[in-house]
Amino acid sequence: MNRLRTAPIALPAAVVAVSAAWALRGQTGPPPTPATRAHAVAGGIGHHGAAVTLPPPVLGDSLANTAGLAFLVVLPAAAGIAIAAVLARRYLPNALAFAVGAGLAAAGVTVTVAAVALAGAVSFPESVAAAVLVLRNTFVVVVGVCALGGVPWRAPAPIRTAKV
Repeated sequence: MNRLRTAPIALPAAVVAVSAAWALRGQTGPPPTPATRAHAVAGGIGHHGAAVTLPPPVLGDSLANTAGLAFLVVLPAAAGIAIAAVLARRYLPNALAFAVGAGLAAAGVTVTVAAVALAGAVSFPESVAAAVLVLRNTFVVVVGVCALGGVPWRAPAPIRTAKV
């Protein structure tokens, strides 16, 4: 049965989780002041006509926010990296193709988690900037993991020829 090895997928997924949490947390900025919260709760619309969008309250606690982001990222990242491994094994079986696919999957997960978990706290360009950082980190880690431990798929068994 052609199964994937776990370590070359789990290690990059953990690195993606930490890298994405770190990058997204760095893009959030300071929490809103009490005056900004009061203005938003009162339904205030600024003089430019746009309503104030408050970030989630968990942003005030940096440890809980960073750990929460890492846990939100780790499972989708592992799934994306596993899909990248399957596609790389099927269409272009080398470590470079796997690293590119894993990096793209990690960048997509980063942008998605930023949109879902940090709705008002991180703009789309900031989440794309964090995704590019995560893509770079993932690519480097996957290349290193493949160099040290090999690709996540097992090589097919050699064909034995019968002696006549």
